[in-house]
Amino acid sequence: MTFSVHISVLVIAITLAGLGIFGNGIGLSVHLSTRCDKRQSVYFVTKGFSESLLLVCTILQNSLPLMTDPTTIITDYFHPILYQFSLFSRSWITVVIGVEKLLAVWAPFFARAHFDRGLEIKLSLITVGIAAVFTAGDFLTKHFTSYLARVMNIEYLFVGGEIKMPLYSVIICSLLPWVIVLVCSVVTVLGIRSSRKKRAKLTNTRNREGNDQADNNTSDLMVPVFLCLLAFIISSIPVVMYTVLVTIGNTLESAILSDKALVIMGMVYLFSDLIGYSIDFYVSLAVREEFRQQLKANLLSIENSFLRQDV
Repeated sequence: MTFSVHISVLVIAITLAGLGIFGNGIGLSVHLSTRCDKRQSVYFVTKGFSESLLLVCTILQNSLPLMTDPTTIITDYFHPILYQFSLFSRSWITVVIGVEKLLAVWAPFFARAHFDRGLEIKLSLITVGIAAVFTAGDFLTKHFTSYLARVMNIEYLFVGGEIKMPLYSVIICSLLPWVIVLVCSVVTVLGIRSSRKKRAKLTNTRNREGNDQADNNTSDLMVPVFLCLLAFIISSIPVVMYTVLVTIGNTLESAILSDKALVIMGMVYLFSDLIGYSIDFYVSLAVREEFRQQLKANLLSIENSFLRQDV
């Protein structure tokens, strides 16, 4: 990639990342507001914070090649650790969201009895804690027992440009969560369709209007979550494809992707990641009435505070 092309890509990447960080920051303020749905907000606060860190990593990783002498603490410590921790947290909190929605459809009484805000806070903290332990363990393995990688011939992948991660880390942080979220989403959709068909059979014509209203209420609750899950699935497809291709290449002991294909794949990685890390706020803004009302209330509160200062 030429220097001018790299500069153009960097400008676009920084612009998209800036919009993503801006949106995630506003989204966090809305989810942390007292009037917002606290149960649903717990997961989205964790996810939004992780995605903001990933956007920072994306800007940093694409700026490293332009640095004449990037410090070791950035290239070998801060950047890879922050990236892997954030990626693990974001991926597995999305898995938790997908599994909860699956249980809400297929086992509604169980979900209603057990899933409350307290449990969701615990699950979020557990996810972040496991991410920290996994990242620390992987870091120690890489830097203090690197001879194991040579002995075991562990393959490394380039994920997100210049970040080197072991193949097993890519599988745990990206491939496995993607598969679980995809399966949960498909099974949940099938469950919703099945429940609607059952209600249609049991409901007579006089109650048809109430039945339609119940379906609309379910859609209002599920659509924002499903759109966020869909964004996760679509944005993770490049890393899933790359993981599969590299695994096949390692098995066959031959390169599947050429150098040009690797550059193109890196570009696809970059922009799919930027969109995937930034889209939750804009989805919520488009389809969630409660989210828009709370955002408007927050903006009015900020405006009133400025007016009081001027007085």
